[in-house]
Amino acid sequence: MKKLLSVILLLSSFTGAYSQYTESFNTTSTPAGWTNTSSTANTSANALWKFTGNPGYAMSGTIDHSGNNGSFAWVDGSVPSGLITMLETPNIPVTGNLEVSFWLKSNIGTYNTTHNTFFVEINTGASWITVFTYSANTVAGAWENFIVDLGPYTPASIVKLRFNVNQNGSTAFYNDIALDDISIYATAPPAPNDIGIGGLIAPSNFCPGTEPVIVQVNNDGLNAVANYSIAWELNGISQSNISITSPLDTVNGVGANSANVTLGNVLFSAGQTTNIKAWTFNPNGVSDTSNFNDTLSIVLKPALSGVLTIGGTIPDYTTIGAALTDIDANGICGPVVFNIRSGIYAEQPEFNSVNGASSTNTITFQSDPTNLTKPVIEFAGTSTANYVAKIDGAEHLTIDGLAFVSTGTTYARVIDIKGTSQFVTLENDSLVSPNSTSTSNLRSVIYMNAGNAPSDITINNCFLRGGSTGAYFRGSSTTSRMENVTFTNNQVIDYYNYGVYYWYGSGSVFSNNVLRPTGAYNFPYGIYFYYQNNAPQIIGNDYQYDFTTAGYGLYTFYCEGNANKRALIANNFVHQLNTSATSTNYGIYVANPNKLDVYHNTVVHNSGSTFTRAFYLSSFGTYTDVNIMNNIFVT
Repeated sequence: MKKLLSVILLLSSFTGAYSQYTESFNTTSTPAGWTNTSSTANTSANALWKFTGNPGYAMSGTIDHSGNNGSFAWVDGSVPSGLITMLETPNIPVTGNLEVSFWLKSNIGTYNTTHNTFFVEINTGASWITVFTYSANTVAGAWENFIVDLGPYTPASIVKLRFNVNQNGSTAFYNDIALDDISIYATAPPAPNDIGIGGLIAPSNFCPGTEPVIVQVNNDGLNAVANYSIAWELNGISQSNISITSPLDTVNGVGANSANVTLGNVLFSAGQTTNIKAWTFNPNGVSDTSNFNDTLSIVLKPALSGVLTIGGTIPDYTTIGAALTDIDANGICGPVVFNIRSGIYAEQPEFNSVNGASSTNTITFQSDPTNLTKPVIEFAGTSTANYVAKIDGAEHLTIDGLAFVSTGTTYARVIDIKGTSQFVTLENDSLVSPNSTSTSNLRSVIYMNAGNAPSDITINNCFLRGGSTGAYFRGSSTTSRMENVTFTNNQVIDYYNYGVYYWYGSGSVFSNNVLRPTGAYNFPYGIYFYYQNNAPQIIGNDYQYDFTTAGYGLYTFYCEGNANKRALIANNFVHQLNTSATSTNYGIYVANPNKLDVYHNTVVHNSGSTFTRAFYLSSFGTYTDVNIMNNIFVT
């Protein structure tokens, strides 16, 4: 881990550049000597640079640039918008013309917004001068290195830099911005004979076993190099030197000025780190007089695969968070199963995108098969982290047989699904939030309000209890929908206003669910479906209530099939048990459908209200190609 403003010699891509100061933001707080402010003096968490947690939306799952399990600085584009967040260095002594290198990550994905603006300023003692501005996605939405020549602005003795984010995007909260590994260099003329190691080529995302270690060697000097040598160490033990006689041309020469060199084959053990240090020497058989770029030091750890344990006696990981940190940093190279032992885990896990995950290399967090009781993960959410567990950009993930319990009341979401999460399954889980008397979605048991980014989400055989809403799903619009959400065989009980609330979906399947509100709200819903296309299937659901209040059992609006498959509402059971109810109740309410079949449903209303409808086909708009057959409707 690099330290703040340490005077070092390190690997660099600069020709003839000597590192003066570095900052890698591994302190998880504002670095010592730096200032973290905003243009409006707002000191709320989202108005300042952050050094813990993780960005959201398309930036979800971000890990530090070097991948060494450290942290990074980032700005949350969420409210308050319209201000400038500023991170200022301490005074830096100047020893020649300066260049600054930093790694930036900015990505809005598919969200419909303009970018926030990142910019760098220098203070020469008289005023702040902008020397760099960026307002776009970085390359591939990943970390990108930028180098800024400060020579025209460098004063004689002292300099300060300021790294800023102007939250001026059209929808600022979609564009979080991350910053890492700042290095400030004093430039110097290139040496005649100067070679160095430019980086590690292999291995990368590798399984335990024997792997070749390959580095890139660069010629950064004025002279072509006919021969050179490499020394290297493995876990502090010197290995045999390597002599190379393949020539390297100069940077602007006609030949190649870099080459990949295999140091040797190394055995990497599962779960173990390996330290490798390599350095070049004797270009053209003479001393290398520029040593800043000679050496590479790196720590490698194999990717994960197989069955691992969390908690209990002699586990692989003591906490879920420790397992997630490891998998985020090192990726996977085969299917991975984490067996979680029984116990209470007072933590707030975040399931992010993992390198190597695929339909073959899946990730499973499950109750250990030997458990007698489910493991319990409990946490109280906050205004900025309202969840017990967050699934943010995860892929091919299954969470099976766990209990998640919100101990918060105002901020009481249990599962928050966001980012580009896809092929995620919650199965056999218990998801519990305190009973609520609020309609706010801040208290939804499952919350997925992330535009069209998540897809292929399955929630099966889970127990959802409490909250304002059992499951709250929302796409962006009729042209930007969530796709293929499957919600089956679940029990949704003791919710306040909505059992399931879903706007803007495509290809949804909701079947065989049991829904029971508390009765505290005067107009509860079982399933609320709004703007659903691509043949949604609503089958075999059971909604019963015994209250004097009004409500809807199943409410659909623009429920539409397509040329290949019809939308279907079938075999559902809706029962209003209370004979003293005097308010209007709707068993099944259908508005503006297209290519819809309503078959074999049973709706029984014992309500005393003359305005109660067992089935209601709304004339609010148009409806076409609707079949209604073999239903039992009783009022």
